[in-house]
Amino acid sequence: LPVLPEINALQSAMRGKTAEYSGVFTGLIGVKTAIKSAHWLGKEEDARSWQKFYDDFLSTFLRAAKRDMRKDAYGNWYLPLKMADTSSSTPPHRAQWAFVQLQNQGHVFDIHDSLVVNAFRMLQMDEQEGLAPSVGWVQGGVWPFFSSIHGMGDLWQRNYTHAANLLYAVSNHASTLGTWVEEQQPRAVGTRTSGDASNATASSLYIAFVRKSIALERDSTLELLAGVPE
Repeated sequence: LPVLPEINALQSAMRGKTAEYSGVFTGLIGVKTAIKSAHWLGKEEDARSWQKFYDDFLSTFLRAAKRDMRKDAYGNWYLPLKMADTSSSTPPHRAQWAFVQLQNQGHVFDIHDSLVVNAFRMLQMDEQEGLAPSVGWVQGGVWPFFSSIHGMGDLWQRNYTHAANLLYAVSNHASTLGTWVEEQQPRAVGTRTSGDASNATASSLYIAFVRKSIALERDSTLELLAGVPE
């Protein structure tokens, strides 16, 4: 299964233990990857069996998602990570790294699927210093760690211009030594920071983001320089 941010960070961001979708997303990514691997290895019986399970898994998720969808202040539909979240105080961006990973790593939906298009549009609302705010546990803070994930998702969605803007914004939040603190407040808000410093995952995600901006594998094709601005 793919590596996802720490569970304690998730629970902190979601304000305590709760039923949430990140495990569902990780499962969908893992099963889809297993099916693809089975085809590669010629394990067609396994692939068929797992595909049946995956189709049921995905349809069950979509029914739950339809129940839990909400609108942000700009009219964009999005899925809160917390299941059945009816709290008006939860920022729409909160913990959306998990949904972005579903598309960034799992490529679960067509890039034109409204569930994905609206989610990525929502994340562009109210950006602070070029990054989505309040994704983690610092209210109003920015999280370069997440924004590299977001940018790689943008590349897959062919949102190339926004991906390039995110790459610059993430770069501009690095320390002079080329590392990142996990979260920080924008200058207009304050100087508070939170989490790990330096954050090794932020550094590795940044490298992956740069690499995918230069060379992105999409199915059986290779896109060169798609994320590099003119």
